[in-house]
Amino acid sequence: MKQWRFLLGLCSALAILPVAAESRPNIVVILVDDLGYHDLGCYGSSFYETPNLDKFAATAVRFTQGYAAHPVCSPTRASLLTGQHYPHYHGSKWRPGSAIRSGKWKLVEHYDYQKIELFDLENDPGEKKDLSKDEPEKTAELLGKLRGYLKKVGK
Repeated sequence: MKQWRFLLGLCSALAILPVAAESRPNIVVILVDDLGYHDLGCYGSSFYETPNLDKFAATAVRFTQGYAAHPVCSPTRASLLTGQHYPHYHGSKWRPGSAIRSGKWKLVEHYDYQKIELFDLENDPGEKKDLSKDEPEKTAELLGKLRGYLKKVGK
């Protein structure tokens, strides 16, 4: 008798699974390297045209705050794929740090070897030439913003 109750319960549970599966939300994660918050039309960009993403965003939940595991893409991608925070991911040459972008400028602070780099993304999208020594005012301005943000979020 107990076996029949178990089988009846199991069949009942299996019968409702397709209904439960259909009610689950679809989740799409788009990971883009070096995409700023205001680079999409749905977030206010008038420079870049992103009509398909704008249509998608109009019918979906949009998140306005996020956290990347690292300022460069490979540890962030590894973190997303493995579910582990960057320091636990092994196999990357990148070391912990922080980054901030403002307009055409990007500042990266590397913690391990205490180096600060400044890049002009408009003229150097591959981030090959460090301008921190040539642009000390811009470096100080962005470093102040970055440290202020990190203090605000408790890092």
